[in-house]
Amino acid sequence: MKICPNCGRELGDGVKFCTGCGTPLDNVAPASVPTPAAQQTPPPAPAPEPAAQPSPPKEKKPIDFTKFNQHFWMLYIVVGVMSYLLVELGGIYAGVSAGFTIVLGVLAIVFAVGFVCVAVVHKIAAGKMSDEDKAKYAMRDNICLAISAVIFIYVLLAAIGLFNIAHNMIEAEKALEGLAGLYS
Repeated sequence: MKICPNCGRELGDGVKFCTGCGTPLDNVAPASVPTPAAQQTPPPAPAPEPAAQPSPPKEKKPIDFTKFNQHFWMLYIVVGVMSYLLVELGGIYAGVSAGFTIVLGVLAIVFAVGFVCVAVVHKIAAGKMSDEDKAKYAMRDNICLAISAVIFIYVLLAAIGLFNIAHNMIEAEKALEGLAGLYS
């Protein structure tokens, strides 16, 4: 058994370098079996390990929006169509129930807000694209933002119309109840 003269680590007889500190052990003779008195002395403290060198900062790569751009269209179309359809359904069922008309109007507004949010988030995210992708998608992004603003305004005005229809239905029911009370 050999003992490293640099760090005091116990090593096997056939070892040529210390596994702890890397010191060559060519001139080190094998150690004899320690006596009980020798075992009581503490081994020397190991040498401090060299400080780890900080890695060089990584170069930031532009975010790849290829998949996001592919899925953006699907999300954009689904949310936009849903907001439009909810307004149209509200118009169709406006004569059926005031409550149902109000619910459809509120849902249409929620989807219209979501529609605008999708376009705005994509426009913000487009700022992190590479210059090549910015140039490639800039026109589409601006058109989407404009379309979402137009559809949002349409849905908002149509929902206000639905709320007005629902309010008139409720007032008409009250008036009919009042008239029914006069003739009973």
